[in-house]
Amino acid sequence: MPLALNPKETFPLVLDADKARPEAERAEFRFHFLTGLEWRERIRLLRQWDGYWEAQPAERTHERYEALMAATCCAVGAQLVGWSRLLDRAGREVPFAADALSSVATDQEARELLFDSALMSLPSVTEKNASGSPSPSPMDGAAAEKPAAQAAQTAPAS
Repeated sequence: MPLALNPKETFPLVLDADKARPEAERAEFRFHFLTGLEWRERIRLLRQWDGYWEAQPAERTHERYEALMAATCCAVGAQLVGWSRLLDRAGREVPFAADALSSVATDQEARELLFDSALMSLPSVTEKNASGSPSPSPMDGAAAEKPAAQAAQTAPAS
């Protein structure tokens, strides 16, 4: 079964801001791997974000930002399969709902999940070898690091 279609094949992500917390207090988001088509769509969205931040201030309209955030939450929500240890302001567990990302995360956190979940969707060399598939990776190691570097440069503090 292809990695991206196997419901048992998921990976966890923890927001950068939570990584310093004790493990028992870290909210964890769980994602499935992207298909090739989803990966290409994600790259297009990441490039749109790059274009937004590189644009002149007058071109960074509220409408353009809102459209990109809606697309970001939709893309992350389509890949998101669950979360754990995510608490509301009263300390109660927040039930999982893929379409609730904008209600539980800041815009910066949603963009971080967009970038990191795309990068983590690339199978590692070990996973590729274990899969028995002779298919090459779409990126070599050096190229795989590039989106993360770009993400760090383009994701401003909210």
